[in-house]
Amino acid sequence: MTALSGEGMVARTPTRASRRPGWLAPLGRRPAWVWLVRGLLLALAVGAAVGLAAGRPDGVPRRAVALDDGVAWLVSAEVGQAALVDGASAQVLARVDIGAADPVAVQAGADAFVSTADGTVLRVDGATHRVSGPPAPFSRARERVELYPGPDVLFAVNPDRGLVLVVDPRTLEVRRVLPVDAQIRDNGVLADDANQLWLIDGATGDLLVIDQDGRLTRRPAVDPDLTWLVSVAGRPVAVDLASGRARPLRADGVRAAGACLGGAAGDQTVVVGGAGAAPPPGQLRADAGEWVLLASQRRGLLFLADLATGGCADVVDLDTAGHELGQPVETAGLVFVPDFTASQVIVVDLARREVSATANVPVPNGTRFDLRPAGSVMFFNDPAGRAAGIIRTDGSITTIEKYDDAQGHNDGGGSGQAPPPDPVTPSPPPSTPPAPPTTPPPTPTPSALPTTQPPPPPPSQAAPPPAVTP
Repeated sequence: MTALSGEGMVARTPTRASRRPGWLAPLGRRPAWVWLVRGLLLALAVGAAVGLAAGRPDGVPRRAVALDDGVAWLVSAEVGQAALVDGASAQVLARVDIGAADPVAVQAGADAFVSTADGTVLRVDGATHRVSGPPAPFSRARERVELYPGPDVLFAVNPDRGLVLVVDPRTLEVRRVLPVDAQIRDNGVLADDANQLWLIDGATGDLLVIDQDGRLTRRPAVDPDLTWLVSVAGRPVAVDLASGRARPLRADGVRAAGACLGGAAGDQTVVVGGAGAAPPPGQLRADAGEWVLLASQRRGLLFLADLATGGCADVVDLDTAGHELGQPVETAGLVFVPDFTASQVIVVDLARREVSATANVPVPNGTRFDLRPAGSVMFFNDPAGRAAGIIRTDGSITTIEKYDDAQGHNDGGGSGQAPPPDPVTPSPPPSTPPAPPTTPPPTPTPSALPTTQPPPPPPSQAAPPPAVTP
């Protein structure tokens, strides 16, 4: 507490000080009840801390639920809109017309970056709920670019032409265009929390690192055929299924021994994910997020590789042998594994190493859908359809109306209030029900949902595509 100051305080005399209440009395003259109250408060604080530590299970402690569970932008390709959904109240806060052909969105903080099939990119401002400026043409050849945002930079990757664009995330101005002599493939590119882009050359296994200033380094690193790049606690990790190792990376190549992959080694049907960002220092153990998650589609098993210990003995039976699975996604100590064959999401409790719930996603069997974490909330979205919602830790879901028929099948204009969420009956609970989630206070829902048309680019301000020599 800062010391009290001001003219009134300086002018006070000892006589006035002697008349202060007991709780402001000098240290040596405070009444006994003050010390009694302080002692009780201290005892309660110590007891709470001990109880919290004792209540956490061994292994991976559950991350604390944030008071603000964040928001997510969910895209609807059918109507060319992006809906901003609040994770606390499960309400649509705004709908923004993006007017894009086959849009694909990535989120960075509260902003969304949308890549379209014709090679343009636009930014939706999370503060104003508007498209920020005209779409930027990033490909003269009308080829889609893949977007990888960092904290202070946006990387746009053109796999077909072997190009990487370093972009200002606020203005979408291209800072640098880098031709990379590499075969860019799926699951071999990511951006980290240090504003660096990591790529694995699918032909040589070389590791390419590009920083926000456009500097490129290249080092021999991994087997190119069966290696995934995943983010674990915000850091890049190379998961080499051929050698059966997961190794953290740095700019000069592979470092540390990493962790074994157990029965996932050599399995070409494995899809790989990483645990989310580590909790703040002092909140939970530093290794709480150091897990590589490997889901075998052939065997229906989830293998856990622990980068903190190097171990890989933990396996969870998903009971999905032969099903098409998506990348495992972790948040708040739970792993969500999408099962596209059965239109389900399997929820795995990392602390208990077991399936804790199964959520039924309201899409036809075989439909691919996205999972997107925001804080401790997990969103699902069918970009090609209208299904979207939130998956609760107990397997229940809350559906969200991204758009309505009156609004969604015209030119995208108009605005309206989001309908109330539609609870869906969850699957039968497991034998050991998980702890109920902590629900943050609801975020107020605005009375009207703005739907914003992207402004047409004035002729004098339309940015030409970057000059690129393939």
